[in-house]
Amino acid sequence: MRKREPMEYALYLLSRRPRTVRELEIALKKRGVEQQEIEEIIEKLKDWRYLDDKSYAEEYVKFKMKKLYGPSYIRSELLKKGVKREIIDEALEEFFDLNAILPVAVERAKKMLGDSPDDKSRKKVWNYFARRGLPATEILNLALKEGGG
Repeated sequence: MRKREPMEYALYLLSRRPRTVRELEIALKKRGVEQQEIEEIIEKLKDWRYLDDKSYAEEYVKFKMKKLYGPSYIRSELLKKGVKREIIDEALEEFFDLNAILPVAVERAKKMLGDSPDDKSRKKVWNYFARRGLPATEILNLALKEGGG
């Protein structure tokens, strides 16, 4: 089987899932592509609008918000993917809405707590939302208040 040309490989990677500039750069380096060629490929892909960290960050925020992840978690993950802080901050400010996900989070917490919440289930719920970068104490208190526990 023949080895793909660098541009063909970059397009293949982007066809599998969206990627940040940094992720694509790392993948091409691992493939042994020279830095100058990587930069040329990235510029072409940006011109063709196949590679855009701003759009990536916006879609990532929307997706993770629906999955009940908070801004601190999302920011951390996007930074790991090489997205610039300014782009992340803009995407979070424009697309992240805690008020929209709070009711969904409270419902999830109530299900996790069950009919008679004990200390173990409360801790489990708190840890779940804290790991996701959401206000765990607020969610837990609302769930307990609404659930009657």
